[in-house]
This record gives sequence, structure tokens and C-alpha cells, in this order.
Amino acid sequence: MLARNQITFGSRPKILFVRISQCAVALCFIAVLFGGQSVASWFLMGIPLLLFETYMSGMVLARLSEDGLAYKRLGTWKEVRWTEFAYGGVSPVGTIRLKLPNQPIWRRYLLLLVPDPPLEDQEASLPGARRFCEIMEPPSGRTN
Repeated sequence: MLARNQITFGSRPKILFVRISQCAVALCFIAVLFGGQSVASWFLMGIPLLLFETYMSGMVLARLSEDGLAYKRLGTWKEVRWTEFAYGGVSPVGTIRLKLPNQPIWRRYLLLLVPDPPLEDQEASLPGARRFCEIMEPPSGRTN
């Protein structure tokens, strides 16, 4: 169980909802593919579903620490040090996207839900919050 004095991105129920949604979308994709639909309907439904699956596969449960970010993608916790991060930012659907440049392409991006407690409220008191905010908005103003 996570301590209350840590910043957590997402929750188990929210991540479970995302994974169940991904399974439902995959079943829709299979139904369209093998349902005898025309090629046009396959492109109209199949391509957006594939994009959704690809985008949401980066969703992780994560928590901040003084050393970096610990995240859980497929049942195991992994630690990412602050030096392994590249610029991240807010994604189009209101989540936070982080880039891990030294990872393979299928693990390069992490998609984080809104943190609990909010970073602005706890930036000075909780471990890792200030460092995380610095990574999100580099002092040079540069965005990769």
C-alpha cells in the first residue's frame, strides 16, 4: 500500500478501467476485421482503434520519490532515475506524457494520469515534486 505522503499518478481502479477499455476496443477491432465488413469500414474503425490501443498502452500507475519515478506497467514496479527522463508535458487528453529516450520504442513513453495530491499544492513538501516540475517545464523554455 502506498503511503499518503507520496504523489501518485493514477489509481488501480482507473488503470484497470483503461486496461478493460483496451480489451473491449481490441474485441471491436477483431469484430470489424473478421465480420465481413468492407475495406472502407475497416479503415474507418480499425485505424482509430489501433491508434487508441497504441496511445493507451503507455498508461501506467506511478509514484514520485526523491530518486525518480517508480511505475507499474505489467504487474512489476520499475524505477526510472531523474537523469533518464526527457522533457514531458501535458498530452491532448489531459494526461502527462514522459519520454524515456534510452528505452526501446515500445517502452519509450509513459502516460500518467493526474497526480494525487496535486503537484502545485504539495510541490515543496512531498518527495520529488519540485524535481518533477522542473522536468515538466525546463528553465530554458525548450520543448522537445
